Amino acid sequence: KQVVMIREMIPQGLANISSTSEHDVMTGCCQSQGISGINSTFERNIFEPHEVCRASVTLDNSRCNVAMTGVSLVVEQVISFNFHGHNYRNAINLADRHEAGVGARHGTKETRHLEVDLKAIRYDCPTERKKKGVQKAFSQEDIYMMKQLQPACHAKHVTNEYFLVI
Repeated sequence: KQVVMIREMIPQGLANISSTSEHDVMTGCCQSQGISGINSTFERNIFEPHEVCRASVTLDNSRCNVAMTGVSLVVEQVISFNFHGHNYRNAINLADRHEAGVGARHGTKETRHLEVDLKAIRYDCPTERKKKGVQKAFSQEDIYMMKQLQPACHAKHVTNEYFLVI
């Protein structure tokens, strides 16, 4: 018996994906404290389970009176089930990396480089299973495949997706 891994078709690979977000920071009873901005750049959108995800984040808090306490890069897994009109959705943070933020009215934009090693994400899995009432050990190949990050899946009733969240 040979272990085989089947993956769905790879979507279009993109490189240097950039996104900018600015928000009006409110405190108390809807009092504006200024505008805080963040610009994130990801090196690409497709990863293998043994690679490192890297992001570059530029923090702009020059127009805000409240300190930006920190910035994080999170690998989030979203699992969805849809059976006969019943929906279940669960989001799990698998790994994260934190960096310090910037102070209020910080005069210059600051860049943080964040990395998350995907091979550090491991699942607990049993070493044996019951087959016809008898305990049978999984092969080393099966255990290796079950412990690592599982591929994304977009099926009719089950969806498994991963997101990089700043």
